[in-house]
Amino acid sequence: MGNFWKILLLILLNVIVSASVTYGVLYYWENIRKPKTEYQLVNVGNENIQWLEVSQTEIAETAVAQQQTASAMEVATIAAEPTEEPTPVIRGAKVEISLIRNPGILESEALRIVNNTDDIVSLENWRLEDANGNELTFPNIQLLRKGVFVEVYSRAGHTTPYEVYWNSNEPVWQSGETAVLKDMFGQLQATYRVP
Repeated sequence: MGNFWKILLLILLNVIVSASVTYGVLYYWENIRKPKTEYQLVNVGNENIQWLEVSQTEIAETAVAQQQTASAMEVATIAAEPTEEPTPVIRGAKVEISLIRNPGILESEALRIVNNTDDIVSLENWRLEDANGNELTFPNIQLLRKGVFVEVYSRAGHTTPYEVYWNSNEPVWQSGETAVLKDMFGQLQATYRVP
């Protein structure tokens, strides 16, 4: 019977040590690795009020990006020729349009949007626009971490968390035009000039 109590004591000790290590790792992950976040009240229209979780760095980056976007758009408006507008540069953006594959070929044409942050980015109600005024409004798609992407296909298909289909009967993107991505508030988030 002596061995039974020794084994039981070792198992109990193992459970306590394992629980302590797990708690320590989770505490580090949630409280030390990530910056503290605060909640900011954002009024969306007259009826919808949402609480958004934002970090201090995210607030600062958003303010800087908005100022740079406004400056870039102002410069683009002043310096642009009527035939061709320069693509505004957006620094510190949460997402980017990293490529457009096979522009002009409906069956294989695709645009890729990539998360640039360690935070979750929700694309719900964001709009993707082409030079002809066509636009696609995103369903509830979330980019969970840095490097995660969603592909937007011009052809018809079934939308998944990683693929969105524009359901167009003709190619959306042409060489020389600019793809524009705006958030739910209409603020410019990303651009991409089709080669």
